[in-house]
Amino acid sequence: IDAYLLEAPSIGYIQMDSAAEKAGLQANDLITKVGEKSVTTWEEAQQELLINHGTETAISVERDGQTIETTLLIPKEQVIFFGGLGPKSRVLVAQVNPDTAADRAGLVSRDILSHVDEVPVANYLQIQDLIAHSNGRELQLTVMREEESLDIKLKPEFNEEHERFMIGVVFGADPEKELRRYPLGEAITKLDQVTEYTGKL
Repeated sequence: IDAYLLEAPSIGYIQMDSAAEKAGLQANDLITKVGEKSVTTWEEAQQELLINHGTETAISVERDGQTIETTLLIPKEQVIFFGGLGPKSRVLVAQVNPDTAADRAGLVSRDILSHVDEVPVANYLQIQDLIAHSNGRELQLTVMREEESLDIKLKPEFNEEHERFMIGVVFGADPEKELRRYPLGEAITKLDQVTEYTGKL
């Protein structure tokens, strides 16, 4: 299980033009309730978001000491990203595709991306937005490779198939894992429910 799933559901980033942005949710909001259920971890919040996707669902968050209530309707195409809600999590380069901007710049599998143009990265969704809206300008990526911090410059390239700028990597959300054991029946249910935060960039 990803380590962030055991943490309080504080939003790290809201994806541009997403259902979450339209609902007025913001980075650093703490999700306290999804539908009729109170939630205290990202695991609980994501389970309820998956259960309620496709229907307009009440969401309660704490913001600057106040309770904010709104509704969230997650369309089918945004289910994998929970409507554009991103947790605070490290971002792992899971795969670098050959002969791409990332490959030519020297990114490698297992790099952890921490900054883009010296801006701290909250999660994978933020990186996707920064790359997609780069219009091909050069970006400086700061990555941790084992114990070393490296600055790597590259120019995203427009991908005709996906109709957006990409760099040619597959990102995973968080390289840290926590061992969690479930009874067989519950484990099967969770396998059906859990959706990984991964994506092609």
